[in-house]
Amino acid sequence: MKGSIKKFGRCILALNSFFYDWRRYLKNNGWKKDLYNKEFRNYYIVKVYHTLEKSMSYKERRKGAAYSNAVLLLDILKHVDKNDVGYHDRIGAKVLSDFCNLDDNIKDERFLEIKKHIPELGVNNYDSGCFSLSEDDFNMGLLSNPDKFFLSRYSLREYSEKKVSDSIILKSLELAQKSPSSCNMQAWHTYLLQDREKIKLALDIQSGNKGFGHKVNGLLIFTCDQLPFISSSERYQHWIDGSLHAMSVVYALHSLGVASCCLNWSEDGKRDRLLRSKLNIKDNHSIIMMLSFGYPEKINKVCVSPRRPLKESYTIL
Repeated sequence: MKGSIKKFGRCILALNSFFYDWRRYLKNNGWKKDLYNKEFRNYYIVKVYHTLEKSMSYKERRKGAAYSNAVLLLDILKHVDKNDVGYHDRIGAKVLSDFCNLDDNIKDERFLEIKKHIPELGVNNYDSGCFSLSEDDFNMGLLSNPDKFFLSRYSLREYSEKKVSDSIILKSLELAQKSPSSCNMQAWHTYLLQDREKIKLALDIQSGNKGFGHKVNGLLIFTCDQLPFISSSERYQHWIDGSLHAMSVVYALHSLGVASCCLNWSEDGKRDRLLRSKLNIKDNHSIIMMLSFGYPEKINKVCVSPRRPLKESYTIL
């Protein structure tokens, strides 16, 4: 009987958490599609101009391909305040111009008309569109021994006293900027904690660092902005994109000789609200997970953490 009550209780608690997530969706996701909101627009415009980039990358394109998205992109650019131009506003204008100048579009009256109305948003020296990459170029980043790199990464919970410099941390975040994301919107945001009191505060709320949390001198909190995601089908997309980015940071740190340990954030609304209020995390940033990090000692003890047999982890359809 007691076991049955506990099972039912878990379902009730889950329902409460679902309502918490739904309220956050209503408050923070971009379902209103307010194009005058610069923050939202600079996500949405990526989603649209990226369709033109993809179209430009195809070896074979049909005549007039992606015209409707070019029109949509032009409409978005009309909402830009020229006194407050965003990073992706400028790239969007450049991509649209490049798209209209394609060999098969430059003779098309429809694209010539679009080109006349592209707003001038200032100097834009950023790379955009698409470019050619040889097979050798594409594979130039391959390690000579990928097994050694991936299999040498272990979760480490106790670190040396050597401080990880800001430049190393920022380099890992820079490398992780290449993480894939839905429509290339890159909605992740990372909070870096180095102050011992703030780290202790965060780890006191996170339930999974017993025995080593008091020794942690560096902590990252990974989040993802909910604002870019519009439709109900995207209600969990921020978790996916944020997790992809977090994993990239883990391996970027590993490539730079920095050890780390992933700290779960499967918490209820009460703890989620508490952490936000204590650390001033933006409400539209969903907390994905935490990551403790530091340099290893000369000798370290780590868990073997055996991996499941591969045959249990895939299915050929």
